[in-house]
Amino acid sequence: MPRNLMEQFHRAANIWFLVVSVFQMLPLDISPTNKYATLLPLCGVLFVSFCKDAFEDYKRWRNDRRINNQHVQVVDCSSGHAHLRDLAGEMSQLARTSD
Repeated sequence: MPRNLMEQFHRAANIWFLVVSVFQMLPLDISPTNKYATLLPLCGVLFVSFCKDAFEDYKRWRNDRRINNQHVQVVDCSSGHAHLRDLAGEMSQLARTSD
């Protein structure tokens, strides 16, 4: 979540609304609107952006997992002639030995 907040506050509009919200919360009575008039929309925008980014990260993770677990064949020329060999079994065996 903090990384997402840092990304959101790289946008000038979000920083502007945060500064305006802070000034509205001060007891100086300098704003003609309610104290929460800019804070609630800012929180709403940040929440929607957070949900959108979380959904995109989930889709990316799911796609990466699908691609990383697919079976592939490689051309093996080490024995003097080319032949195909399945790499998925070797990768899963390699992953078990590294744990």
